[in-house]
Amino acid sequence: MTKEKELFNQTGGQQFAIQNSYGLILIQLVVEKDFPIIANSFLLDDRTQADPPENIPGQFGNIGFLSSNWEKVDTAPHHLLFNVLLLQKASLEQGFKALEHFPGRK
Repeated sequence: MTKEKELFNQTGGQQFAIQNSYGLILIQLVVEKDFPIIANSFLLDDRTQADPPENIPGQFGNIGFLSSNWEKVDTAPHHLLFNVLLLQKASLEQGFKALEHFPGRK
């Protein structure tokens, strides 16, 4: 992976965007304030690493969220909210501004 891609995994963010000539997709994970899990955005783009379950080399642009601390979740109801926004003819700035108005944002 490039240095820029490796830096992506160090941001600790809970939102990301993917943009190409067709448009823009923004994905945001909203976790309750007192929910004990830790979730951060994650990117793996390594042609040499095996892709399970077939173990064929080639992790191409796997992106999402990695989470941990699930063993600390109690039996009370909790909420995780994924906001996904698909836009055409919008800039990254416009897209992230729109995410500010999605449900679950505080």
